[in-house]
Amino acid sequence: MFATLAQAIKSRWLRLITYSGAKRLSWFALILVFALDGFTLTLMFKGLTDAEELVNYPSSHVSNDCTSLSFNLLRSSTAEQIATLASAAEGVGQQTRQNHDLHQINQILLPICVQIQEKMLVTIGTPPIIRLAEHLKQIDEQISRANEESRKIKESYSTALLEKIADQKREESILPVEAGKIKSTVDYLTSRLAMLEQRHAEVSSEIVNHPNVLAYFVYLKSLPIDSEFAKEAERYERQVFWYPLKVVAAQVGFMVPLLLMTIFWNARAIRKSQETSILISAHLILVCTIPILLRLLYFIGDLLPQELLYRLLYVLQEWKLSFLWYYLAIAASVAGGLFLVYLAQRSLFTAARQRLTRLRKTQCRSCGEKLRLVDQACCEMCGASQRAPCDACGQPRQLLAFHCNHCGTATPAPT
Repeated sequence: MFATLAQAIKSRWLRLITYSGAKRLSWFALILVFALDGFTLTLMFKGLTDAEELVNYPSSHVSNDCTSLSFNLLRSSTAEQIATLASAAEGVGQQTRQNHDLHQINQILLPICVQIQEKMLVTIGTPPIIRLAEHLKQIDEQISRANEESRKIKESYSTALLEKIADQKREESILPVEAGKIKSTVDYLTSRLAMLEQRHAEVSSEIVNHPNVLAYFVYLKSLPIDSEFAKEAERYERQVFWYPLKVVAAQVGFMVPLLLMTIFWNARAIRKSQETSILISAHLILVCTIPILLRLLYFIGDLLPQELLYRLLYVLQEWKLSFLWYYLAIAASVAGGLFLVYLAQRSLFTAARQRLTRLRKTQCRSCGEKLRLVDQACCEMCGASQRAPCDACGQPRQLLAFHCNHCGTATPAPT
């Protein structure tokens, strides 16, 4: 079996590196042809990438800010609402100080989102709310620093006790507070934290109960947010579903004309017996086929439900049957390889080329074995007849010959 496989690979390789039947290409010509294949394949993949960029990936017309300041805001807790409102007001304040156009929109938004943004600017983005938001941020920073300082002092308590037992001098200590003052410092920080948290609650209450904020919530509740967002989500999912097909259409539109031109060139070269053109066009057909097949496989992968595949892999691993996945992958690889071989047989290793090669190499028309004599009647290996009377003149002729060597009458391909 291995000998047969090696012979088949050798035969196919020889057909890729020869022209005019048995005439082998020089090493320079061979390297040049395969370099042309590689260069062409690189350009084709680059062209596929550029064709994909012609199709824009779908984008949602509902921005994250629109969702957080409307849909999520109405369903959040009071603490989350305060944090969201303060963050929005602070962002408006920063953009105002940087002289940014607050009404400029860099994304195509739903009309309802534009309305929400405009309403937010005239309610939440006002100077009183901005000042409260900035004050709240300062309080948060003070609380964070006080907590951090309290944590460090509490962690240093055991070290401070050891320094006190050792009667270490204060100037030699590496601690921020000596042992005797740790408790008073912790008490001071605790009372300061309580005061800051109380102030934080007061400022938060001022924000959430501000007339502008209350008016903003009333406005949100009057809008059909749920229905509009649901329609946009459906539109977005529909565009995401069709996106891979649009990309494939753009890439096929780039590849198919090239493939058709090379097939036409190959057919014309075969018809006119232009061996060099046959060789180059056959290589280009194979090169054009490779990215098309890879793109189709990628497209099939896009269509498959990813969650289902992950779930299948998970179940196989749970049942200790993950090796079945490799069986499936091997089967798919074998099927793909057979398909490539079929395409190669249809394009590169045609019956006409095989007939021409075996005629020039004095090979058996059936098994391809080398014949000892040019005018041999039958093959010594398989017994297939090699000669038959000409239909026109009756003289014996080779069955592989394209014309009778006695009268020149064209002969059909042997069956």
